[in-house]
Order: sequence, then structure tokens, then C-alpha cells
Amino acid sequence: VYKRQINNLSGGGTVNKNSTGSLTLTGDNSGYNGQFNINGGTAYFTKNSDTDYISGTTSVAQGAVLDYMANADDTLNNISGEGLLIKNGDAVLNVNGQNSNAFDINMQINSGKLNYTAAENGNITIGSNVIPSVSFGSQNTNASLQLNNGTYTLESELVNSLGNNIIFDSAEIKLAADNYTDGNYTIQNSVINLINDGLAETKTFNLSLIHI
Repeated sequence: VYKRQINNLSGGGTVNKNSTGSLTLTGDNSGYNGQFNINGGTAYFTKNSDTDYISGTTSVAQGAVLDYMANADDTLNNISGEGLLIKNGDAVLNVNGQNSNAFDINMQINSGKLNYTAAENGNITIGSNVIPSVSFGSQNTNASLQLNNGTYTLESELVNSLGNNIIFDSAEIKLAADNYTDGNYTIQNSVINLINDGLAETKTFNLSLIHI
């Protein structure tokens, strides 16, 4: 399996990462405003004080992976596809859905915080058994997922949410399952709606804090 590295990518056009090997982006890639297609394998990027991800558009195909190590706070715009975004590192990674009314990509949070802001009026379904999905890499890592704006339907508890944190801010939350007891849920300026879908009459929801 091949391993490749690109340093200080710039310009426009299209870069296609094909096959099952790995590709690592290093240095300052902010000067690249084109289309980066991860069609297979894994692309790696580590955000430090002296490195930057591309300013263009990233597409992650089904079965492909973007592994994003955030050692410094960063914002990832213009990402889509049916692949997987893995968030590593202790810093905050902001992911914006401003270019689509869909939650486009599967996300796995191994450490630190992933802060997702939906597109305006976005309606997003998340859980462990839906596509796209959101999960934590392991339990009790104190990793965090924050979901802002939009309407979020929770089909189920998130995988490995025990000991991890799920935060809603300025959002509408629709509960579609019976129990949400594994994660630490924080509700800020948000509304909770219980969906009448024939499930159990009693729903359990572990709230760590409610801001009104």
C-alpha cells in the first residue's frame, strides 16, 4: 500500500486521491482553492500553528477517510460526501454546513471537540444506525460534539457516547428513541420535542445542564 505526501499545495483545479493508500498534507495548503477529491484510502492532515488545510472544497467518497488531527483550533468548510471524517487532537474543529441543507458526511470524534453548525434551516438526522452517522471513537474520553442551529433528530444514542459530551446550542432537538442516558447532554437556548412515534411512553434523557 503506497504512502504519499504533498507539501504546501496551492493553485486551483482538481486533485484526485485514488486507490487505497494514504496521502498526507503538510505545510501551508491554504493557497489551494480547488477541488480535493478523496476517492479511496485515507488522507491525513495535522493542524498546528504553522500548518493550514486547503481553502477549497473537499469531497470524501464512500469508504474513503479524511483523518484530521487538530492540535490547534481550526475551521473546516466545504466538505461533503458519503465517506468518514475522523476528528483527532485536543483542539476544536469547527465544521460548517453552510453550503448544503444536509449533514453530508459521517463523523467520528476520537478526542477534543467537533463543533458543527448546520446550514440555515437545516434538518439533520443523526444517530448510530443512520447514514450519515456520528459516533465517538471510544467511551469515557471526554470528547465533545456540539450541534448548532438547525433541527436535529436523534434516531438513537451515539456510539460510544458514555462519558462523552453532546451539546446543543440554538437548535431544535427531536427525540426519536426511548433512552438517551449514556452521554452528558447540555442544552443551550434550544427546544426539545418528543416525537410521538409509538415508542415507549417514558423517555429517559440525561441532562447535564439546561440554559434557558
